[in-house]
Amino acid sequence: KHLTTSCTEKQALAFQILAGRQNDYDYASIEKNGAYGFSTFMTYYLLTADAKAGGVKMLDLIKEYFGAMLSRGATTFWEDFHINWLDGSGRIDELPKDSEKDIHGDYGAYCYEGFRHSLCHGWASGVLSFIIEYMIGLQFTNNGQNYTVTPHTLGVQEMYLKLPYKNGWLEIIIEENNVRTNLIME
Repeated sequence: KHLTTSCTEKQALAFQILAGRQNDYDYASIEKNGAYGFSTFMTYYLLTADAKAGGVKMLDLIKEYFGAMLSRGATTFWEDFHINWLDGSGRIDELPKDSEKDIHGDYGAYCYEGFRHSLCHGWASGVLSFIIEYMIGLQFTNNGQNYTVTPHTLGVQEMYLKLPYKNGWLEIIIEENNVRTNLIME
């Protein structure tokens, strides 16, 4: 009853969906207004809830949200970012012009106002877990001894993943819904 912003509304909705609460909400509520209301910390939960609720625009949301950071010069995941920061702001890899907002120095909240928020923050990388778990569809079972790959490519034609696994590497290649896995031992 106390939620007033689209940011907290989407996040609260995501947790309701993930908790299995039966209600009238659906994926359209998370997808409404695109990535407005997303936060770096909550991206994994927002995208996962959207997928669980039957959403179809997760890739569009990823492109909009993280593409916006890239458009402003990001090379890492930022501690905090909101789509509305784009209006009138410049890039982080250039000095702001007199008419531009400094997307790093002029924004932030709580204990990370201004230049206190990090532009390299691991907690904001949940989108990678979503891509691995949902889009590539990698799930481990039996304490990591076994795995399955059930992709939901969302229209991406080719995906490649290589990660450490059992004294070597697990390589997953997805090309037009054809899945190949290789164990590369060192």
